[in-house]
Amino acid sequence: MEIGVKDPAKSIRSRALLGLFVLIGGVVCAAASQLGLLFAALLAAPLASLFLVESECKPVFSIISSLCVIGVDLLFNGIYSFACVGGVVISVIIFICYKTAFLAKAEGALLATVVISAVMALTVYMWGAYMAKSVEPASVLAYFDELLADLRAVFTEYIARSVAMDKTGELALILTPEVASDLFDSYLNEIYSTVAILAFTIVGLSYKLFGVVFKRYTDKPESLSAWRFSLTPLYGYFYLALYVLQIFAGREGAFALAVSNLTTFFMLVLAYVGLRSIREFTRRRGTGGGLSTAFFILMLVVSPSITVSLLSFIGAYVTCKVKDNAQSGTDGTAN
Repeated sequence: MEIGVKDPAKSIRSRALLGLFVLIGGVVCAAASQLGLLFAALLAAPLASLFLVESECKPVFSIISSLCVIGVDLLFNGIYSFACVGGVVISVIIFICYKTAFLAKAEGALLATVVISAVMALTVYMWGAYMAKSVEPASVLAYFDELLADLRAVFTEYIARSVAMDKTGELALILTPEVASDLFDSYLNEIYSTVAILAFTIVGLSYKLFGVVFKRYTDKPESLSAWRFSLTPLYGYFYLALYVLQIFAGREGAFALAVSNLTTFFMLVLAYVGLRSIREFTRRRGTGGGLSTAFFILMLVVSPSITVSLLSFIGAYVTCKVKDNAQSGTDGTAN
């Protein structure tokens, strides 16, 4: 993609200012310690912009600022936080996706989601190692087993108190200790998709903030507007297959767990595509995107699960029909 960096943006002053924003973002991530990844967009957006600005000159500030933020993270947190590493990785993926045709925007976002999910898992493991005072897997796993046992006890105690406060006695018939334990397990089994969704959200915020930052440094803003989140039909069919497979996969075993978490993750991704498609449809009809947003919020309040499921099916439909829609000018993509 043609970048079109403004000539003033190539000046040392402009590049140094971007480098300063990168350092500020890195300090925020490092100061937040294990929660630093939640602020990765503050680092990734200006750094990706700096990579693009310096792609037409010597990448002095981008390299120096990248090394500095990683060094700051090490200084603040040692080996127990990888927030700045995650932010740098997101910025590199954004740079590759925007400058080259090697990865599309959507594929880059999903790749970054996988990487950030892995960084989150590594951060949690190192936090467990810190608490267990050992990096040995057996010691770390033993610590998490103990932690989960304590959380289960707290959860079941909370359910028991809720049952005791119910004067009708109906909750006692429904929320037995066994049911409470199964409910805790069901929440625990969704931890994988929760981590992936959180990672996808962090990446999405990085993309959005990058668009805001880099628009000030490019003289071709139309290229930035045309850079869209567009999934291939394969993802739509894959989600529909997962949704059907989930019905027959049951609730026990690793296979059922994988299908359930993959379905939940792609449901949220395609729900985003569906919501963006509805907004674009209403805008083309002259009703504005605010009406669709208000309707979405209303439905979300009334029934969140039905709303997200419906939007995901809309997203799957426009994704599967992306080629046909592209010919008619309705590509079903999202910014």
